[in-house]
Amino acid sequence: MPLGLYGVFGERTVIKDEQTEFVNMYENVTLACLHSEGETFWKKEGKAELGVEVLSNGSLFISNVTDAKSGYYACISEQDDHVIALVRLVVGVPPDPPENVTVRALTIFVVVTWHLHLDPGWEQDPSGPRTTFHLQYRPEDSPAWRHPPAHISPTQGQVDVCNLTPNTTYEFQLWTSNRFGNSETVSFIATTLPQFSEMEQAERLEGLLQDFNPLVWVVAVVIAMVATNVLGGLLLLAYYFQHRVKRSGDSEDAEKIELVPHIIENPGYHVDGSHSLETIHESLLSSPTNCQAAAVL
Repeated sequence: MPLGLYGVFGERTVIKDEQTEFVNMYENVTLACLHSEGETFWKKEGKAELGVEVLSNGSLFISNVTDAKSGYYACISEQDDHVIALVRLVVGVPPDPPENVTVRALTIFVVVTWHLHLDPGWEQDPSGPRTTFHLQYRPEDSPAWRHPPAHISPTQGQVDVCNLTPNTTYEFQLWTSNRFGNSETVSFIATTLPQFSEMEQAERLEGLLQDFNPLVWVVAVVIAMVATNVLGGLLLLAYYFQHRVKRSGDSEDAEKIELVPHIIENPGYHVDGSHSLETIHESLLSSPTNCQAAAVL
């Protein structure tokens, strides 16, 4: 259900059998609604249309169709304002031309890019006007046009034109078409790059070497060497600290392991720092004797 019909009828109406009618510009068209004229009336988004006539069988006749008459038309019952038929009228117009066309010329081929606005409703409808993309080119001094060997999709957006002659100026033309006509043609000129011989390439390389400043190369080498040395030093420092920490940890573990046998062989080893278990035992045995003597006295 289109958005405009919601405001026209005041409530959301669901039409299962929606129809689409394509018509050429400035032609006549009849929108079918199989009911008598007195039982139905037509509306298009709440507006009365000039050149509209309701026939005796309830169909709508529109003469001299223009793009302004495209849209949804509803056949409505006069008894209960029920929508009987909903027809989408599409007035056929030629497609838009390619936009944002760019060209990048190389030695023996040219890369052409573009953007194209397409109506998804038109392109996906089985009876809709399919848009076709066209490209042709020719050398500037030749009257014969050439065409790419393969079909180009309108939504592809890029194509490579190959097998060109180096150092040659070409004229390119792009346009689109459907069954309603052609769009405007977009033309541009591109010149391919020259193809140098081995001697010319050597001369160009020699010229580049003459313009090259050796000081730039020396500075670049020095910067690279300094960065390499700094990075190597940081890696060696990290390696040294890692092994130092590991060695200190191993020595502490060795001392702990060495301490275990002494504790097992002599349970009184290093208890309270200076007293052994035997010394503590003797002191405990001597204390009760003194207490008993004091009690007897």
